[in-house]
Amino acid sequence: MRALLLLLLAALTGCGATGSLYPETVARTGPIPEGMGRIVLLRSDDFANRNVASPVYVRIHEDLIGRLAYRGFLISQVAAGDVVLKASAKNRMFGVCELPVSVKSGETLYVDVDPRPENLTADIVGTLVSGAVLVSAPTTAGIGDIAETVVVESATASAAGAAASAATAAAEGAGKRCAGPYRLAQLSEAVALSELARMKSSH
Repeated sequence: MRALLLLLLAALTGCGATGSLYPETVARTGPIPEGMGRIVLLRSDDFANRNVASPVYVRIHEDLIGRLAYRGFLISQVAAGDVVLKASAKNRMFGVCELPVSVKSGETLYVDVDPRPENLTADIVGTLVSGAVLVSAPTTAGIGDIAETVVVESATASAAGAAASAATAAAEGAGKRCAGPYRLAQLSEAVALSELARMKSSH
């Protein structure tokens, strides 16, 4: 069990952001220009953070500003005013979380990106349902077709699982401003900086 845990921790370490540490990055970025604000998005290094190998696709309105890696951050300078932040998986059919924010000139806003528990539950339900359907399906392969059938059934199971997950995720998030696998939430400067001190740039 301990060996398995160490392997999992090693895998998580390899999936994280690899850029410069936050203090170094901010020092290079310099002061915020007049009439502009700054948004810093960070992705928790909580051990429970799911999909650690997959980046979060972050947009301002419809413009992609970056792919946020596990234990990483993104910095974006925007014109002062109202903006809408969006977070999603690569395929937006799984749902998108939107967070409207208002940025003042010279201000830095900190936004946390974490998994949505409701979406995780829907994902598990969809996977279980697709598994139950496949198990109940009769097998008609002959003896000589076993190897080929296993490959086909494995591919079918993967496709069915992905389709079921997408369907349940879409249903769970229907009509919600924040849907999909991730959520966005503003953080206080003190809380954000305590986490950012150990994070690296996702650029």
